[in-house]
Amino acid sequence: EAEQVEAEQVEAEQVEAEQVEAEQVEAEQVEAEQVEAEQVEAEQVEAEQAEAEQAEAEQAEAEQAESLRPAVSGDATVLPSVELPGAASTGDAGSATQVTELVEVFLDECQELLESCDDAMARWEKSPDDLEPVGEIKRDLHTLKGSARMAGVSEIGNLSHAMETLLGDITGGGVQGGSDLFPVIHSAFDKINELADEVRSGRALSPIEPVVALLEKVRAGGKPEEEDFRRLDADAGKPEAKPRAEAPPALKEIKGELDLPGVEAEPQPEAAPRLQEAIKISAELLDRLVDNVGEVNVFHSRVEQQVGSFDFNLKELDQTIRRVTEQLRRLELEAEAQILHRNKGMPPNPDDSVVGRQFDPLELDRYSKLQQLSRSLAESTSDLKNIHQLLADEVTGLDKILQQQARVSNELQEGLMRTRMSRFKVMAPRLRRVVRRTAMDLGKEVDLTIEGDNAELDRKMLESIVVPLEHLLRNAIAHGIESPERREALGKPREGKILVSIRREGPQIVVSVKDDGAGVDREKVIARALENGLISEGETLSPGEINKLILRPGFSTADEVSQVAGRGVGMDVVMTQLKQLNGVLEIDSEPGKGSEFRISIPFTLAINMALLIIANKGRYAVPMGAIDGVLQIPGKSLAEKMASPSATISYAGAEYRLHSLPSVLEKIAPPALNESHVYPVLLGRSGTRRVAFIADEILGNREIVVKPVGSLLGALESISGATILGDGQIVLILDIAGLVRQTLTDKAYVEEPVQEEEEKPTLVMVVDDSITIRKVTSRMLERNNFAVVTAKDGLDAIAQLQEVRPDIMLLDIEMPRMDGFELAEHIRGSEDNPDLPIIMISSRTGKKHRDKAAQLGVDRFLGKPYQDQELLENINALLKGEKNGSEQPVH
Repeated sequence: EAEQVEAEQVEAEQVEAEQVEAEQVEAEQVEAEQVEAEQVEAEQVEAEQAEAEQAEAEQAEAEQAESLRPAVSGDATVLPSVELPGAASTGDAGSATQVTELVEVFLDECQELLESCDDAMARWEKSPDDLEPVGEIKRDLHTLKGSARMAGVSEIGNLSHAMETLLGDITGGGVQGGSDLFPVIHSAFDKINELADEVRSGRALSPIEPVVALLEKVRAGGKPEEEDFRRLDADAGKPEAKPRAEAPPALKEIKGELDLPGVEAEPQPEAAPRLQEAIKISAELLDRLVDNVGEVNVFHSRVEQQVGSFDFNLKELDQTIRRVTEQLRRLELEAEAQILHRNKGMPPNPDDSVVGRQFDPLELDRYSKLQQLSRSLAESTSDLKNIHQLLADEVTGLDKILQQQARVSNELQEGLMRTRMSRFKVMAPRLRRVVRRTAMDLGKEVDLTIEGDNAELDRKMLESIVVPLEHLLRNAIAHGIESPERREALGKPREGKILVSIRREGPQIVVSVKDDGAGVDREKVIARALENGLISEGETLSPGEINKLILRPGFSTADEVSQVAGRGVGMDVVMTQLKQLNGVLEIDSEPGKGSEFRISIPFTLAINMALLIIANKGRYAVPMGAIDGVLQIPGKSLAEKMASPSATISYAGAEYRLHSLPSVLEKIAPPALNESHVYPVLLGRSGTRRVAFIADEILGNREIVVKPVGSLLGALESISGATILGDGQIVLILDIAGLVRQTLTDKAYVEEPVQEEEEKPTLVMVVDDSITIRKVTSRMLERNNFAVVTAKDGLDAIAQLQEVRPDIMLLDIEMPRMDGFELAEHIRGSEDNPDLPIIMISSRTGKKHRDKAAQLGVDRFLGKPYQDQELLENINALLKGEKNGSEQPVH
């Protein structure tokens, strides 16, 4: 029983222990679950807090990006005061700079992305079933959307998102693609271009709701109607656009759909490939760099000339050394012969018997000093040869270094020139927009084709020809392309064709706009010209002259004024712009078949290879790309040809009208030709006109740096610029195409020799060591009908006085070799012309110098600078015999 009680007690203790253990385990489990629950709750709270903070950060970032976009007013862009990271205050100038740079970078990227989209659209329109271009457009729009929102231009970002969504539905099959969609998508792209232009110019941003509504209508299965596009045009013309429009309901619905729970979002398309790394550089800085490279080439040319001169002198030295060596050899032979001759004639000396046997005659005094000198000269000559060889090796090394420097300089120059070039393709979207909108406004169907759009042009030139091209395209659609119904009645396709081509023809850029429309209605042009009084009744005009009438300011054949045509302003704008570019416009038209407008603009590079020529003693540069060829023709043959008023020469199967270059340049009768001389003939053209110009001489070809000229010379169509040669001389650059056009307008020159005037012009001698003073004074005197001869100092004047007899002398004081006082004293003491009137002109105007001039018999004394009228009055007074005398020099 005791054992039983003990066993029960043990069992009870065991049960109790198990119960306690179970309770302890349960308590630990509850505690663990509670800890875990608390931990989960804490993590959930932390996650919610982090999510809230992230949402708050995103909202703050969005608000900051929103504030980064310039606040837009009607007149200018006003940068808001925003606090950027690292900025000291919200009003820092650095913040505004960052905002501006951000927007500028975005606008550059926007233009490149839109160009890429335009190319893809063109491929999609050609093959509507090919959806690969659609994917490219989606990627570009996705990149554009992100960049626009980062730059704070939310309108472009929202519109890009709406377009991306529509294109996604097309590729996914939700929306049926087709040609009906192309006008809608083009309208959306036009709107993005318009918004980018508004941001760039600081104008108020126009609303995007009508475009987004049209995109949503198409997404919903609706068909675009003409009223939709008219509404877009009407909204685009509204000036009161809010700077920041609220997102339209359609966009809000899109956002809501994206936020729906449980719906798997469509994967975002891959971003467009990143554009190649690039940096922005000021066009002005780039121009300076190109000019500096040109200057380096000029200096290189100067060094080459100096090395060439040094090499020439080395060759002369080599010839001299050869002559001296030969003369020394002959001198040595002559000296030895004389020694032998003297030895034979000398009487015998008894002492010589022993000495003669012990010493050679050369070891005795009989070896004359002449022989010693000749030997020394021979050694010196040998040293000269060694020095000559060393210098020749140095020159060879210099030549190699110059060649390497020229190669590197040329590569640098070509690289810099390429950075200034842009493809014509960048302007293609803008031209297509002009054609689409104009055709839509006029209810016509037009297809635009651009050829040669990969041609590269200088960016400035590219921008300058876009406006004329836009006017020519509008003109072609308004006046050339017929309505679809009219074209069908004429047996033509409903869709009119316009071809824009660009090509390089020698020194010209030729841009052609050709259409297959009705052509120029010449009868209507003549009737309108009669109404405007531009021609008289019964006047006969050639087709070319009739075509040129449409270029008159205010001339238009439109029956009514519209936003596209009727005011006669478009072609006037074209001609004004072309005059500024020194370009020409040619018109070819065939009634019923179409017209072609050709723009030719000089293609002038900053650095060119050019021929240096002489024409009537003047040096000129002619760009080598501007000429078709150069012929060498004897003067006798040219004289025979020039006897005919319509002389021509043939080259490569083409006829070139023959002209004298000095005659065209200087408006003089063609100078007489030397029959024994061979003349270079330069062949050039402008459009279809070909002319051969007779020059006097070709000096060679070299690389030149084109410099702009002043307004006076710039107004001459025969001059395209100037350059500085290696010797420092300034040379004008001829525009061969301009010279060709000039031959069309110049009147025939008088072939008879001009009768000389009975009274010769007054001859003035200008003596001054300053070339600038000589030139300025000479030109002023020549403008006033004086003949001028110049001298650089007193000695030069004395030499020229042997050949000419001036009527009066203008004399400086301080000059090298012989000053003005010495020359005046010489003239007054000479017998040839002691009474020659002398006006002394100097910056030394003190009493001492005036008294000295008076003592020497100087007639008048003027200080520098002088007034032209004052000098002319003194000259005329002296020529009339009104001399002041030495005591009263003129002030």
